[in-house]
Amino acid sequence: MKKGEIDKFWRKQETLNDTNVLKAFFSETAIKAVRKELKIITKELLPIEDIAASLRGLLREKARDILEGSKVKVPTKRAKKKRKRKTKKTDAEQPTGSSLNPDAPEEVNGEL
Repeated sequence: MKKGEIDKFWRKQETLNDTNVLKAFFSETAIKAVRKELKIITKELLPIEDIAASLRGLLREKARDILEGSKVKVPTKRAKKKRKRKTKKTDAEQPTGSSLNPDAPEEVNGEL
């Protein structure tokens, strides 16, 4: 064996250990790449969280155990900001008569 081959081998093994591979697999960059590819294939843009959940479902039990037991961060659903909706006025709240059209003649006792 040549000098340094054993060190090179062990560095490679450490780099490719289960935890490091799963960290790379579930990194935001990797999931965004899968998302982009899925958009090209299906024309649908899915949330990152849904893609991560789907990938997690594909893993074997051993990989799931490693994933849950390590510090690998799997993207989760983010809380969406609530938007205030404009409410439509009901008929009772709608202004009537000449207030809708200021140029219209006013009604007096139901007559114009």
